[in-house]
Amino acid sequence: MVAIYDDVTAQKQAEAAVQESHQKLFSLLDSMAEGAYGVDSNGDCTFANSAFLRLLGYGSQDEVLGKHTHELIHHSHADGSHYPASECRMYIAYQKNQSVHCSDDVFWRKDGTSLPVEYWARPILSDGIVTGAIATFVDISERKKAEVEIRQLAFYDALTKLPNRRLLNDRLTQGIAVSQRTASHGALLILDLDNFKSLNDTQGHLVGDLLLKEAARRLVSCVREIDTVARFGGDEFVVLLNDLGSDKRMALAHASMIAEKIRESLLAPYLLNISHDALTQTIIEHRSSASIGGTVFLGDEATYDNILKWADSAMYRSKDAGRNAVHFHEIENHKAQTVPFTKTSND
Repeated sequence: MVAIYDDVTAQKQAEAAVQESHQKLFSLLDSMAEGAYGVDSNGDCTFANSAFLRLLGYGSQDEVLGKHTHELIHHSHADGSHYPASECRMYIAYQKNQSVHCSDDVFWRKDGTSLPVEYWARPILSDGIVTGAIATFVDISERKKAEVEIRQLAFYDALTKLPNRRLLNDRLTQGIAVSQRTASHGALLILDLDNFKSLNDTQGHLVGDLLLKEAARRLVSCVREIDTVARFGGDEFVVLLNDLGSDKRMALAHASMIAEKIRESLLAPYLLNISHDALTQTIIEHRSSASIGGTVFLGDEATYDNILKWADSAMYRSKDAGRNAVHFHEIENHKAQTVPFTKTSND
């Protein structure tokens, strides 16, 4: 009998060291606050850490291991439209041996809801050959919420939630450009709530704020989705009407009809509910009216500044005429014309 043996102590030690290294790596990945997972060259999941499971709503790795990761968590765009695996940017990591970073995307949870994420994907190399990729991602829900809040503060009025002067300026500039391109008229209405200061002085700013919010709601209900209602400041509002057609007389008639609809809506009594505590409330009935001025414009005939100036001038004509009135500026002779209506007493 002949026995041949080798000392495999070094080999066993090396294998143990590799196993220990893998265990440390997995422990590190599993302790991360970021989600992490690996895929093989087919895109199937090879591991997923605890943050992955928690963020995406899975109970254990058994639910994801061996599954095609793109079809599991990345199958659709944020709007719900299909996202083919062949177009997935994350696959570039192992398809083209490149690192990938995306700052704004969505993964899909087990329950079918979307999770806003920022992710990174890097190729895994073995002897110079790409065998898969590792991806990490973070939940950016709070970041997205903060972005919405910042935009809200920058472009919307805090009290009425209407577009503010800054956003109106952008939309009016766009409206002029669209009007010039399509040869379709637009119109701008500026309105001021009559005797609003006296309400603030007698009932306080809280009641005044309630009136402004209700007036904003009524204004929005009078126009189309393509139009813009903005708060210009104080008790002054602006309405931008788009796509009124190529015929100027018809456009003026349409704008006049909407202006009259707004005047009548704002003339209806206001029931303002003041909550003093959980059990005590006071309802204040208030009647108000509005002085409205407007102008119809075509993109190549009027400038931004002139449109605002003409509508504002027409609004002051309404005030001079006794308030609760509508006037429109005529571009041809740069004078304001009165839109007739049956005046309702607001005593």
